Amino acid sequence: MNSVKEDVEKKNRMRCCPVCQSRAIGLISKNRSYCADCCVELTDKEGTIKIYALNREGTLMQKIYKGELCDV
Repeated sequence: MNSVKEDVEKKNRMRCCPVCQSRAIGLISKNRSYCADCCVELTDKEGTIKIYALNREGTLMQKIYKGELCDV
């Protein structure tokens, strides 16, 4: 029961995408979200947001985002 509460809190915390500022964020798992507008996967662990996206060659790139999440 506690993990469901944590999932809801995490979803409410990441209200918009740090890349495109879109609110089209979906929860994939406990620590992973997905932005449907810019097609990136986001992980939020220990206050650091990691952004995963495909580059032109088709390999997975990771960027670390240490900024603040937008309040929408």
